[in-house]
Amino acid sequence: MDVTLALLCDSAHIAADGKLNVIGRFDEIAAPAFPAQRPRACLVLRLGAEPAEAGPQHPISVRLLNADRYPIGEVCGSLDIAGSAPLHAVVPLPALTLPEPGD
Repeated sequence: MDVTLALLCDSAHIAADGKLNVIGRFDEIAAPAFPAQRPRACLVLRLGAEPAEAGPQHPISVRLLNADRYPIGEVCGSLDIAGSAPLHAVVPLPALTLPEPGD
């Protein structure tokens, strides 16, 4: 499985026709002081899978790391993969806390 798109945004959803709707995409988070809390954000992923990877309940985990590669958060779940069509995943990141500035 390959990640073909990964972005942070304020909100996102997948329409009934499969169209991905992204609102408020951002490249960086500015804060007047740290630790900073982002009350709401979403991680949007587009995954490409091979036909052999099709099936239910593929585990997925996303780890958020600071600039020193120390974990500051993790979101876990599972995906159902049907065929080789691109798969969109919208991962809510409620109350994201950034302990310090960094990349």
